Amino acid sequence: MADVFLSYKREDQQIAREVVADLEAEGFSVFFDVRIEVGDSWDATIERELIAAKAVVVLWSANSRGSQWVRREAREAEGRLAPAFISDCKPPLEFSDLQGANLINRRLADRQHPEWRRLCDRVSSLIGRASVSHRASEFEIDRKALFQSQLFLSEIALDPTASWLAVTVGETSEDISVWDLRTGCSKVNLNNGLVPHCVSFTRDGSRLLAGYATPDLLPQPSEDCVVVVWDIGRKQQILTLRGHTYAVVDASTNERESLILTASWDGTARLWLAQSGDEYAVLSGHTAPVRTARFSPDEAYVVTASSDATVLLWHIPSRKQVALLEHKWDVRSAVFSPDGHSIATASRDGVRIWNAASRTLAFSLPHEGAKRAFFSRTGQRLVTASEHDVRIWDVSSRRQVHPSPISVEKGGSISLSANGRKIGIIASNGAEVWTLSQPLA
Repeated sequence: MADVFLSYKREDQQIAREVVADLEAEGFSVFFDVRIEVGDSWDATIERELIAAKAVVVLWSANSRGSQWVRREAREAEGRLAPAFISDCKPPLEFSDLQGANLINRRLADRQHPEWRRLCDRVSSLIGRASVSHRASEFEIDRKALFQSQLFLSEIALDPTASWLAVTVGETSEDISVWDLRTGCSKVNLNNGLVPHCVSFTRDGSRLLAGYATPDLLPQPSEDCVVVVWDIGRKQQILTLRGHTYAVVDASTNERESLILTASWDGTARLWLAQSGDEYAVLSGHTAPVRTARFSPDEAYVVTASSDATVLLWHIPSRKQVALLEHKWDVRSAVFSPDGHSIATASRDGVRIWNAASRTLAFSLPHEGAKRAFFSRTGQRLVTASEHDVRIWDVSSRRQVHPSPISVEKGGSISLSANGRKIGIIASNGAEVWTLSQPLA
């Protein structure tokens, strides 16, 4: 059971995720209802965790103050309540005499904000421990092998809560294996007779996007080069997207989950309507396989990276290419920063950070052979990976946070959890999960 129960309204889920990540960064164990396992009774789990929690953090907002569920949970938490305000509102009358921490103007991951410290002090007093004002400055990584496999593992993905991990298993087999990181056990195997080439979770972690191809990977039109949306709990395909003619190697959704974005070795990226599966746009401009495609945070743009050594920027409403960025070698990864101001690209010739507005090179980071790049949730850190090592950078100073590159043997796919606390990586001996001593801000 967790020490802290978080009560909030569903409309405030994104802010709730950020609060959970920061509470866990303080060392508190937190119950967050999106982590309830498939098959568990929702009501029974909520009741059990609420009763067992030593502290109940309730997030008051214009949405939650009128919620009967949030009020009921706050009422049940009498004597254990730690209120916090995330929007300008008055608490329900019955809770108006309780002072709450004002988090309205607190920046994401600002754990030194005085109101955040007030909240942590209250939680610490409730659970009976000394308040943690800061974490050790030394950056440490706990590396654990999730499982060792003689089979070929090609792709890996962590869900947003870092509770689940998915890997594709076998060079010519058809399995996607989903693991529960809390128990270290395999929970689900997804198989449809095709070979998966990419996996990613949806925002709530209940569904999985997978790109496929035929085992022989012949560069010819094939109806088997599809994208499948899986319902993990039911082990069922709920949507199949057809249109690509070669292996689909990247798939993701926008923040609202209204669009699905895919990239393929057929040289195109495609946009699909998430509800119907209808094709919305074909982004054709590269002369070689497209390796990755990513949305901008405002969902107005898409960036694509290709083996033709270019990165293209696309305007979604007009479906037009608006910029071309170049490397010397094939570009394997491109991603926007969380604020949308920068684009990070990874290539054999290193990592480059571009100004997204002016479409000009801001600076480069030395990481020869880089295959992947990920921004942390605030954009202050950047994780880059090659076949030989992983490097964690402070973006503003352009220096590595970890004193030296983290060695890996034949490193492949890598995934960073949304809370910046875990990294999943495929190496020569199987899949590893790294837990960081402090989350990437």
